[in-house]
Amino acid sequence: MNKISQIILLLFGLLWVVYAIPVRSANETGAVSNAMQLEHDLRIWANQHADEDAVDEIFGPDNKLLLGGEFRNRDFQQMIRATVARSSIPAWPGWLAIISALIGLFFKPVWKK
Repeated sequence: MNKISQIILLLFGLLWVVYAIPVRSANETGAVSNAMQLEHDLRIWANQHADEDAVDEIFGPDNKLLLGGEFRNRDFQQMIRATVARSSIPAWPGWLAIISALIGLFFKPVWKK
C-alpha cells in the first residue's frame, strides 16, 4: 500500500510539473502578444492625435512603450512578462512531490528495521 501511494504521489507530481511549465509559457506568450498589439495601436493613435515630441517621450526608438510601472528601467513588455511570471502556477510543488515520492520508493523508513 505504501508503494502505491508513493507511485500515485510521483504521478501527481509529474502531472503538476507537466501542466505548470507549458501553462506559464503560454500565458506569457499571450500576454506579450497583447502588449505588443496595444503598443502598436497606441502608437498609431498617438501619431494621429498628439505632438511628435510628446510621442517620442513615451515611445523608444524601437517603438516600445517606455512606461514600465514601478521600475523606470523597464519597458511595458518587460513589465507584462514580470507580472505573468509572478502570477503563474509554480512548478516547485510538483518537484517536491516527485522528490518525496522517490525518497519514499527507494529508501526504507528508519523506524522499520
